[in-house]
Amino acid sequence: MDFVIGLIAFIIMLSVIVILHELGHFLVAKHFGVYCKEFSIGMGPCLYQKQGKETAFSIRAIPFGGYVMMAGEEDGSQSEEDSWLKDIPENRRLNGIEKWKQVCIMIAGIVMNILLAWIIYMGVALAQGYVVEEAKPVVYVVEEDSVAQKAGLEKDDHIIKVLSEDGNSIQPKTQYEILEFIQYHHDT
Repeated sequence: MDFVIGLIAFIIMLSVIVILHELGHFLVAKHFGVYCKEFSIGMGPCLYQKQGKETAFSIRAIPFGGYVMMAGEEDGSQSEEDSWLKDIPENRRLNGIEKWKQVCIMIAGIVMNILLAWIIYMGVALAQGYVVEEAKPVVYVVEEDSVAQKAGLEKDDHIIKVLSEDGNSIQPKTQYEILEFIQYHHDT
């Protein structure tokens, strides 16, 4: 049962990544005026399709990924004989716009994946609810008959300087710095 749940989670996660990737291509292509025939979630036979102003939005039977079909993509899926492609002017085709715009459209998918990773990272970081800081150089507890008690330290004292017998000293910012100093200067 765990395998099935893991597989379903993997399919959903992969689909979200691919859909957002394709959405990046789609949004930038539309911004630059490239004609997009279809934006599809999934692959295979069409289960549902809704026609927008010029783009058909569809849900397909195989839930892996998705795609955006732009006019003028040179991936072998289109030919000049396609009836829908004949009516599209050259300046509305992917291969008919400036090269820098083509690069922006292609990079947009990667940018969306990076943005998704950042959002997930920030969500996990924010879900933690706190930031771990190193302990301040403060005396939290003084044990009976300890060296600290004999030295006159009391609870909540702030340690501003540690001095060793050989003359070395530090002004610690954390308790870790005190521990490290003591390890190197046993006569402290």
